Amino acid sequence: MLKSHELVLILASQLVLVFSNFPPNPTYLQTASGGQFSVQNHDGVKSVSFTYSVDSTEEKTVFARLFVDDIWRQTVTNLTPDKNLCYFSTMYFHNGNSVSETQEWKRRKVVDNGQK
Repeated sequence: MLKSHELVLILASQLVLVFSNFPPNPTYLQTASGGQFSVQNHDGVKSVSFTYSVDSTEEKTVFARLFVDDIWRQTVTNLTPDKNLCYFSTMYFHNGNSVSETQEWKRRKVVDNGQK
């Protein structure tokens, strides 16, 4: 039978494990050809996907590539500055089949960044 302080230590170590695997926030940058989703790499990640919806239409999911600067990125086309964009990213970890969704939907107006 575990003593109370042992149980507390086990629970604390589990919380550290959960929060150490909590991924960073994904970002979106408007580009000339559409836009680019990105998220910083995290220990133990084997792949990343971005799920998005434009103007509340059907959701689409794309998988990102890991670049040499340790950032997962994926470019999407046909996103113009006048569209409303909702998105989130999902990180798939090497530790078993666990999947960790990073955020709830993030709604934002796509920014043009001066590219006309």
